[in-house]
Amino acid sequence: MKSGLGAHKLFLQFPNGKTVLQTTLERYSALPFAEILLVVPEQDFFLTTHFPRVRIVVNPEAESGMASSLQSGVNAASETSIGYCIALADMPFVRSETLVMLCEKFLDKARMDKSSSDAICVPSCEGKRGNPVIIGATHKQDLMRLQGDTGAKSVLQRFSDNVISVETRDDGVLRDIDTKEDWEQQSFRPTVTRPLPTSS
Repeated sequence: MKSGLGAHKLFLQFPNGKTVLQTTLERYSALPFAEILLVVPEQDFFLTTHFPRVRIVVNPEAESGMASSLQSGVNAASETSIGYCIALADMPFVRSETLVMLCEKFLDKARMDKSSSDAICVPSCEGKRGNPVIIGATHKQDLMRLQGDTGAKSVLQRFSDNVISVETRDDGVLRDIDTKEDWEQQSFRPTVTRPLPTSS
């Protein structure tokens, strides 16, 4: 049986002294997102002072499931947002270039739409879908209707025609830290850059 790590997994330290959460936040903070929101179950002064680009959003209903946290972030986002990059704090292995490529694909579609995009951009590695996912603001109300401990997967399924799969060389889009076994197996293994498949 695998043993869950719970919320404290985000404060496990890599050999460089940085925590899982710090590594993830630094990765996203280095990119020109209009705003970066971190949804937490309670206010945390340390996070507020050490990550000035990050706006803390408190979700008092966090125990009700993942949907409420996602919705707290979407609700707190600027009304001028054309999309939401939904990232998981326990996925610190995603490469910066992967995030850039994902954003570029989304923005290309948004420019074509000339309005709030309905595109949904999903990274994949070796044909397997991963995270983070960028969802156009057109789907805001669809996200707000989610319930319980479900993420945005049902939105991707419902609007499958809008999904743009972005194949990457980055297995970091598939790697998270949920259990002690995940940490032991992945924490000291570097992100693998894989060759993109060649077209025949």
